Amino acid sequence: MTSRSMVSISMILLALPLVAHHRQAVYFDTTKLVTLKGVIAGVEWINPHSFLHLDVKGENGDVVRWLVEIPSPNSLTRQGVTKDSFKQGDEMTIGVWLAKDRSPRADVPEGGTFKTPSGQTVRVPVFVPSGKLIQFRSDSTK
Repeated sequence: MTSRSMVSISMILLALPLVAHHRQAVYFDTTKLVTLKGVIAGVEWINPHSFLHLDVKGENGDVVRWLVEIPSPNSLTRQGVTKDSFKQGDEMTIGVWLAKDRSPRADVPEGGTFKTPSGQTVRVPVFVPSGKLIQFRSDSTK
């Protein structure tokens, strides 16, 4: 195999993770933005996406634990947001897309924003069909 072929194959393999990024519309109803208001029960600071565990009181008064997908630790850290920005017991309101399977799972819309409990605005990055990441920065880092 020639070195040119090896380089070409390597470039293709390196690009595959970008193409593999899932589209939100497969799992979530992206036609309707819903507001969840609850208390933070925990946070998972993991790649490729972080997760908030949010206890939300339903219309019947029962508390349901929601799993809310938020951007990666890297994306959040670039905006000055840390795991400590989401403290257990803090109240939080967030606009989300709900899971199509009606499970208590949600995702923040790509290209949207949300606020941490302390009021810091977080911009959610966008992946375009080419797999290219369009990264936004919070106002505080300009």
